Amino acid sequence: MFKKNKGNTIKRFFPAMPMEILALEEYFEKMSLKGYLLIGGTNSLYEFKKCDPKRRRFRVEFFSKASIFDSKPERKTEEFIDCWQEAGWTHCLSNGQMQCFYAEGDECSEIETDDQLRFQSVVKATLWAQMTSWLVAIFLLVIRTDQGIRMLNSYYGFRRFLTSRLEISLFVFAGFFVIYGIYGFIDFLMFYVRNKKNLSLGRDIVLFDLKKAQKRITFRFGTLMLMMLGLMIATYNQRQVLMFIILTLATLLVVIYLQGKFFQSEISNRRTNIMMTIVIAVGMVQLLTGLAIGSLFIGKSVVFGRNSMSFYSSDDIPITLETLGIYPLEDYAYRESSMNVDKTLFAKEVEFDERYRPPENYKTTDALADNYPYMNVTVFESDNEFIMNRYLGLYIRYKEEAGDLEIDEHLLADYGYTLYIPEKIEGQMIRVLLVSSNRAIDIGCSTELTVNQITLVLNSILSINT
Repeated sequence: MFKKNKGNTIKRFFPAMPMEILALEEYFEKMSLKGYLLIGGTNSLYEFKKCDPKRRRFRVEFFSKASIFDSKPERKTEEFIDCWQEAGWTHCLSNGQMQCFYAEGDECSEIETDDQLRFQSVVKATLWAQMTSWLVAIFLLVIRTDQGIRMLNSYYGFRRFLTSRLEISLFVFAGFFVIYGIYGFIDFLMFYVRNKKNLSLGRDIVLFDLKKAQKRITFRFGTLMLMMLGLMIATYNQRQVLMFIILTLATLLVVIYLQGKFFQSEISNRRTNIMMTIVIAVGMVQLLTGLAIGSLFIGKSVVFGRNSMSFYSSDDIPITLETLGIYPLEDYAYRESSMNVDKTLFAKEVEFDERYRPPENYKTTDALADNYPYMNVTVFESDNEFIMNRYLGLYIRYKEEAGDLEIDEHLLADYGYTLYIPEKIEGQMIRVLLVSSNRAIDIGCSTELTVNQITLVLNSILSINT
């Protein structure tokens, strides 16, 4: 696995699970034969120093009264270690509940010879190591299933899910995580049932050896890397998402690094380790939150903080309010325009928006402020007939719940569109939907939309799609 050399010491990354305790013993023995003796480690990163190459017997035990926050043995752990040392074993590693001993030759007897007790310690250690991922998998299964059902039955949720790489990739990522968690639980359950049966029949417990463990580790690590790679590929052209993923991964690495450094310090003990872990975690959450609330830009794109500065100027929208013959009020503050394109394998959505903003000291209600000229156009496209029918059905249901929905089968028929008028104010068309076999165009405006204005918008959309 990963290695790091420093003088007479080397470091190796070997992420074995407690069920692979036998593999750890074989791995440490293999390193001893190569001339490297285990002297310490944190998490799954083990440190070795150069020594005389020779065969040494290693024994790994999980002491349940120890804590995962123990970087140094506590009193009860020290008593456990003393028992092994009195039997002639040398203690070489204390990593939370994991304690490792070695002996040169076969003259030392093992303290723990009861398979039942060793099986129980491995089971407890596995539960400590895996329980969090199992609970997260269950949480994601329940929450994401409920969210997915509600999203696919919501007009805005349906649009967002099918056109957002981030939504789809997060959904797939959550699905893989759930499958990974279920696989881990079934793997543990099979291990538990098999060895329970062996113990009841008076047989030895079966642990994973080095060869099997290396295959299992490669599978676990490869699966996690593919999940992360898939998430990044799915969002490759969304710099905001990529920056967030990179920042999150960097934060996790910093947390692990700082935690490991502190655990090796002189003031490290169970209490201080717990406190420092909480402080580091809270600090990193505050950092991410601060970046999200603040503003971070790459070029002209807002990466974080669209709440703090939510507008940017753009002249790329295909049609403006002036083109439609709609001009600002004399006391407007600024013109705000934006355009966004989201595309997946299932659908594509183009949204452009333009509006005139009132002055900051404008004293009025929100309803009057909305009377400042604005235009919003959303174009939803898909070559899948089921998706388009589902989109239209959700749109009609959403608008019917809000008010009457009128349909004009003839207007703009020359373009192949059916016109839906879901909103009218005093008989004027304020918001309309144009639907063809593979495209739905939702147009909203602050003033009455005439047929000529709708035609102008439609022609501008057709021009950007050719």
